[in-house]
Amino acid sequence: DLSGYGAAAQSANGFPDVATYSLFVFPWDTDRLWAGTEIGIVESLDGGESWALLDSNLPATAIWQMQLVDDQLVIATHGRGIWTVGFPDEVMVAPTVIEAGPSALNHLSIKVAIAEDYDSVEVYADDQLAAVFEEVPQGYVTLETQQAVTNQMRIQLKGYVGETMLESQSTVSPMTPYLDVVNAYGSDLDHGPEDDYLLTGFSFRQPVEFDNPGLATWFPYNDDSTFTATLRKPLRVGAGAHTEMRYEDIAVIEPGEPGTVYGEPTFYEYVLVEASKNGLDWLPLVEGYDARYDPVWLDIWNRQDVAYPADFREHTIDLLDFFEEGDASVVRFRFYSDANYTGMGYIVDNILI
Repeated sequence: DLSGYGAAAQSANGFPDVATYSLFVFPWDTDRLWAGTEIGIVESLDGGESWALLDSNLPATAIWQMQLVDDQLVIATHGRGIWTVGFPDEVMVAPTVIEAGPSALNHLSIKVAIAEDYDSVEVYADDQLAAVFEEVPQGYVTLETQQAVTNQMRIQLKGYVGETMLESQSTVSPMTPYLDVVNAYGSDLDHGPEDDYLLTGFSFRQPVEFDNPGLATWFPYNDDSTFTATLRKPLRVGAGAHTEMRYEDIAVIEPGEPGTVYGEPTFYEYVLVEASKNGLDWLPLVEGYDARYDPVWLDIWNRQDVAYPADFREHTIDLLDFFEEGDASVVRFRFYSDANYTGMGYIVDNILI
């Protein structure tokens, strides 16, 4: 009983005989407690052994709730508004889970926002300790565990600085595990198979002017969208002839301003081929391109016309330019459309890895 009353009519440690609505424990000094009562904040500096009314400019009113937000303690009162108290030099912020998913080997990967250097970070999956990482630096960090993923996982992090422990919120993340790693992959995409891919905005379609289906966006495509087609069969990078990726595509999408290159603000829309080992950090395998990649595509865009099978262009990528022999990686196609103009769209065919 932190109030010191027990069964007595008077407190043994100075806590007032008033209603209490909230309690805040300082995460960087757990002996320091603030109790929100009907007459204001009552403070303890010794873990609840003794209490005194806080000496501050807060009004003598009921304190309903106290919540730490970044380096500010937000205090909600009854009838006297919302107050804040700043602790810019003292607050330590818990790690935050940004994203979680399977790696190419179906191990749990987690992208984390780290507000300050941690001595260590523990990863819990479904309430079980999955991994411990030492000396985790401040910034956005991807933690790669050896924990096998399931279709849905509850994830929580515990960060340690000295003897202080800071817990992240518990996050439930749905997962779609990848299929078994393969040494090679090939498909003309005439009949899918759809189970080979995770599709967002793409579908297996046969445009009217084409003889066979392909992996395509809708014509015209939606604006202000990101479309992805991820191969669910991770590839083991081999040696010799087994290091190349080939595909054909047509990208009749909005061209950037003349002379602009991928990454500049006026390079409006683009397609990319990307790969990832951990499933969260994607490495571009080609420089982003638009309809200016080929004069025929640009002419189709300018005429607002449609493409034909003869307009496919072949691309070749050497995976050893990006990965080591034996690495397992996941490959995806990504198309970004801005909020302005739309055209015929993007279609991929005849993938061979």
